[in-house]
Amino acid sequence: MNRNLRRLGVSLAASMLMIGLVGCEVPGSAGGNQQQQQDGDQQNQTSKSIHEGTISKDETWKKADGPHLIRGEVSVESDQGVTLTIEPGTEVHFEKGASLFIGYGSLGYLKAQGTAEEPIIFTSAASNPSKGDWMTLYLGNGAANSVMSHCKVKYGGSASYGAVTVSGANNTPSITQSTIEESAGFGIELQDNASFKAFTGNTIKTSGTHPISLRANAVGSLGAGNTFLSNTHQAIDVVGEAINKSATWLNHGIPYRLQGESAVEHASSTPVLTIAAGTTLEFGPGASLYVGHGGNGALNAVGTESAPVVFTGVSKTLGTWAGLHFYDHTVDGTLGQANTTVIQHARVEYAGNSSDAMVYIKNAKPVFRNTVFRHGVEGSHAVVLEGESALIPAHDDFMNPASGNTFEGFLGMEVLHPGL
Repeated sequence: MNRNLRRLGVSLAASMLMIGLVGCEVPGSAGGNQQQQQDGDQQNQTSKSIHEGTISKDETWKKADGPHLIRGEVSVESDQGVTLTIEPGTEVHFEKGASLFIGYGSLGYLKAQGTAEEPIIFTSAASNPSKGDWMTLYLGNGAANSVMSHCKVKYGGSASYGAVTVSGANNTPSITQSTIEESAGFGIELQDNASFKAFTGNTIKTSGTHPISLRANAVGSLGAGNTFLSNTHQAIDVVGEAINKSATWLNHGIPYRLQGESAVEHASSTPVLTIAAGTTLEFGPGASLYVGHGGNGALNAVGTESAPVVFTGVSKTLGTWAGLHFYDHTVDGTLGQANTTVIQHARVEYAGNSSDAMVYIKNAKPVFRNTVFRHGVEGSHAVVLEGESALIPAHDDFMNPASGNTFEGFLGMEVLHPGL
């Protein structure tokens, strides 16, 4: 339902109720009204500034005028653009179910820059707060230049929204040195094709599900120095899609959890997906990673002996995900060259099934070095090679003892069309 229509319906219902009650007392209503008033007093008794409806002109929320109370759905937007500035040390309290929408339908910007000594706090208005008390701090497609630094966001979120929600293809806010905690859902959720201009030094903890959810193309916008603690699912939720721009997926100390099919490819450029040493990619049931299928692409996943790159399943069940696939447009691998397809000091496990391999290569020449293939389906192969350009050099590369590759517990390799 349209947010404004819902708000209008609530307002009309409230007006009709007031008309019906003029000059009379409804039996049994006094206790309920008294309790409602008490609940409201618990939430609002310390609030100095109450905000409702749409803010269409620039405003600054001052610490001295706080705590500031968000009632219902407050929107910051106008066709010309409007900026909400929040001073360091300001507290913003949300009533039950309330939300703050920035740039939802048109242009609106949030400038919430606290300091280490005086963070800006977004929290529940309840005297005894709990997860999901309020809905979301929403940065829409019209909020692309919004900035949050040294902020604390507590007790928001739901099944539909993260405590902080970022939406829209052109939306690239900066969130730094901030803490998001006690969300009922995701700590932060990026919808559509949103990404970050900057995302560094943040802490997301005690979320009701994953600390953060985003699409595969946005993963590279996650910067360094972020901490993820005590979330219900200690993994970064990644929605699979075609990765059409070069990116580096850093090691944040928890796995990336990929759902569905992802592919590194582009018709007119050559994206390179770089996986940092020590990073773990967990694939959901049936999920997979394709390289160079519908266009050019490269995968560079170079770990170390003590910090390998791990490709595994969310479930540690044989054959739970569909494996790595390399096709005709995959950039050939060259050791020591970052923009080529090299998998080195890595583990590939729990992939494939009785008819598919952990790694499938067709007319491509990726380089695998010091890679362990393990926990495969009994009777299956770790690697299947197909196509003229892949056969002899790729076969020698995999099987040469100098490669350091090992195959544990099942058949090592199958070469299709060996006469070519």
